[in-house]
Amino acid sequence: MDFCSSLLISQISNRIKDIKKNLMSGIYILIINAYIKMPELGLLHMKIGGYMKNKKLRKLMLIAMVFILLFAVVGCTQKGEEDIVEEPVSDVDNLLNSNEGNEDIRVEDFSFGDYYAELNPEAAYTPSEGLPIVKIEIKDGAPIILELYPEIAPNTVNNFLSLARTGFYDGLIYHRVMKDFMIQGGDPLGTGAGNLGYSIDGEFSNNGFDNTISHVPGVISMARSRDFNSAGSQFFIVHGDATFLDGDYAGFGKVFYGMDEVDRIANVDTKSDDKPKEDVVMESIRIDLNGYEFSEPVVNK
Repeated sequence: MDFCSSLLISQISNRIKDIKKNLMSGIYILIINAYIKMPELGLLHMKIGGYMKNKKLRKLMLIAMVFILLFAVVGCTQKGEEDIVEEPVSDVDNLLNSNEGNEDIRVEDFSFGDYYAELNPEAAYTPSEGLPIVKIEIKDGAPIILELYPEIAPNTVNNFLSLARTGFYDGLIYHRVMKDFMIQGGDPLGTGAGNLGYSIDGEFSNNGFDNTISHVPGVISMARSRDFNSAGSQFFIVHGDATFLDGDYAGFGKVFYGMDEVDRIANVDTKSDDKPKEDVVMESIRIDLNGYEFSEPVVNK
C-alpha cells in the first residue's frame, strides 16, 4: 500500500472517530436537556441502570433511552407561537359549503342601523361609511359586531365578505379557543385541517403589504399555515395581547360591540387540543356593506 493510500485511510479513520465523538456528545446533551425537562426520566434511567450489570444490556438500554428522550424533547418543544393559529394545508375537494361556483348565491344582508338602534338606542359609535359591518350570531350566546378595514387589507376583506354573503360560515364552530390569546373558527371541517381548495395572499408587512393593524384585543385576523399565502376561510379574534403576531398575520377589522361575548367564549372549558368541550357555534354571519363597493377576491388555486 503506497503512502497516499495509507494517509487517506488514516484520515478517514480519524474522521470516523470524530463523528462518533460528536455524536456521543450530542446524545449526552440531549439526555441532559431531557432530564431537565422531565426529571422522572432521569430517575427511571438510574433505577434501571442499577439492575443492569451486563454491558450489552446497558448499551441496548442506552439506545432505547435515546429514542425515548428524542420523542420527549420533540414533544416538549412542538407547540410554537406560529402553530397556535395555523391553518393546516389539507386539500378538501367538493366542499358543500365552498363558495366556488356559488358567487350568485347570496344570503340576506342585515341593516346595522335598524339592528343597533333596537339593541342599544343610546350607542354613540357608528362605523364610518365605507367600512363593512359584520354581525356574528352565536348559538346560546350574544352577537359580536365588527367593522372591517378594506383600505388596509382589501383582498382579505373581500374574501371574508364573499364567504359570509354565501352563508359559508353559518353553522361552523370555533374549533380552537385559547384564553388570553384568541378564539379561532371558520374551518369547514371543524378540526383546523380544512380549507377551501384555494388561498389568498397574506396582506401583512412581512409579506410585502403595508398593514398597520396591531393584534390587540378585539382585532379579527386571518389564520394561515407557515406559507404566507395560505389563508383561506379560518379567522381568529384576539382575546389578549397578541402583538407578537404583528407583521406576520393579516388583521382586517375589529370588534366594536360584543367583546363580552368574545370573553365568554375564551373562557369556555376546552380539551387538551384547545377545542371547546361543547361546540361554540356561529349560527350565522351577516353583512352590512355600509356603502362599501364589494368585489370578488383574487384567489390562488
